[in-house]
Order: sequence, then C-alpha cells, then structure tokens
Amino acid sequence: MSSENPYNPPSFSSDIGLTPGQAGIGNVKADIGEVLNYSFRVWKENLGILIGATLIVFGISIAFAIFNGVIDWVLKGGFDRPSTGISLSVSILLSIVSNLAQMFIVIGCVKLFLALLRGQDASLGMVFSGGERFLPSLGISILLVHPGMEWVW
Repeated sequence: MSSENPYNPPSFSSDIGLTPGQAGIGNVKADIGEVLNYSFRVWKENLGILIGATLIVFGISIAFAIFNGVIDWVLKGGFDRPSTGISLSVSILLSIVSNLAQMFIVIGCVKLFLALLRGQDASLGMVFSGGERFLPSLGISILLVHPGMEWVW
C-alpha cells in the first residue's frame, strides 16, 4: 500500500479547474457552483470510461443474479418447488460471494472516480484494482452492519 493518502481533497482554483496537489485533510472551502461545474466537465470529458465502468458493474451484478437463479432452479428441481436446506445454503453462500465481488468492484470504481476528479491517469482496468482496500473495507462493513454490534454506535 502506498504512503500517499487516497482521500486527500484536491484544491480548486478560481478558474473552475483542478490543481492536483497534496492538500491536508481538513475543511475545504469551495463554491458549490465551482464544484458542480468541475464535476460536470470531468463527466463530459470521461463519459466513455464512466459508461464502461457502469456496464462492468451492471454486467457482473446481472451475471451473479443469473448464476444464482440457475443454481437455485437446478437444486430445487424447478421454480415452483419449495426450497430445500441445500438450495437455501447454496443460495446464501452465492449471495455472500456476490456481495464480496461487488464490494471489490465498487472499491475499484471509487478509485477510478477519484483519479478522474484529481486529474490523474485513469483506465477502465482500475475497476478491478480494489484489492489493497478490500480487507479494511470488509472489516469496517462487518463492524457497521453486524446486528450484534450496536455498541459501535
């Protein structure tokens, strides 16, 4: 993992452009119009890569849903049959695997979006670069959503 802080806010210049820099984490005063204008400009300039990333996320989600449905159908012997213990267990396992894969992809998408907004080099392959942030993200998501962890709040 690099020592560079991935959450460093960029500095906005008065001409609605982005100056990539190493600003510290803290309050950043920015005009909302300036932020929206810059965001819209980055979106227009990178529409192809953003559509590609969206299609990848959508495609992976659909593939997992279809795979889960087919496996469920095979294990139950049809859609009109009741769930068995095995079909329910496999469905839960596949759902967990699907959620983990989607978390990995979303982390990569966030890295891609931040790179675009910071004016850094970005490629569609960044969608699959969520590995170094996967375990910390998984850990915090378990802490924040686990039903027995009310003490966290």
